[in-house]
Amino acid sequence: MRHATSAPPTRLTTARLRPLALAALAMALCGPAPATLAQDAGSWPRGTVRVIVPFPASGATDLVARVIAQRVSQDTGQQLVIDNKPGAGGTIGAGEAAKAAPDGNTLLFTTSSTHAISPHLMPKLAYRADRDFTPIAHAADAASILLVTPSLPAKTVQELISHAKAHPGQLNYATSGNGTIVHLNSLAFAAQAGVQLTHVPYKGTA
Repeated sequence: MRHATSAPPTRLTTARLRPLALAALAMALCGPAPATLAQDAGSWPRGTVRVIVPFPASGATDLVARVIAQRVSQDTGQQLVIDNKPGAGGTIGAGEAAKAAPDGNTLLFTTSSTHAISPHLMPKLAYRADRDFTPIAHAADAASILLVTPSLPAKTVQELISHAKAHPGQLNYATSGNGTIVHLNSLAFAAQAGVQLTHVPYKGTA
């Protein structure tokens, strides 16, 4: 995971931070060793495959998962069904995937939020990120982008910071949930800018 620490460009609509690892496809693994999975790869999949996406439909994670699932379905002749299980920064869906039978018919489209961040922020997760899953592939990268409503009197990052300093705690910012990379990026931005912002967490970016 690469952390966003560089200063944003002038225009808010192009304020891209350093790319962050967005998603890696992982198989819920509770029994078979990776070697066993590799031996069985030639006969996979056996029937319909459930792909758990721990964020709502139309968000970045969901869109990437659907593109990949469609292509894998075409290549294998077996259907991959997306099952959105949002909530708690993606940890609800990850927890459900961890409890699935380790037969290769349940996949989890995970993110840095569920497997690199939440295990350090949430001591009572329903899964062990380092034990309950077998990684399959890194799927995509995404950039974090800072956007503001047009009604806000700020056209640049510096104008936004100045406005926030003049109105401490009065600016709300939305994220895809507590403990997500979007949340941590926002906290880092506020800390570096020296401003007070009010967090409004949602189940996903859409």
